[in-house]
Amino acid sequence: MRSEWITKKGIMNVESHIATMDFDMGNTVMIHRLKRIEAGHIEATIQDLNYYRHELMEKGFMSKGFSYDAAH
Repeated sequence: MRSEWITKKGIMNVESHIATMDFDMGNTVMIHRLKRIEAGHIEATIQDLNYYRHELMEKGFMSKGFSYDAAH
């Protein structure tokens, strides 16, 4: 998978977005995976890329005024 699409800046954006929500262990696990992918320790799966893209897009929509439900 395209691990080079996952960047430190993108991970920071995902983390700041997730920080606005209630704690969810699944998000914690996925962010840990993203950091390991970016560091070159593991390869990205389609699920990793989908999660990364989803959270970045959701953050983008919410920054434009969409509610969480509408952005999700």
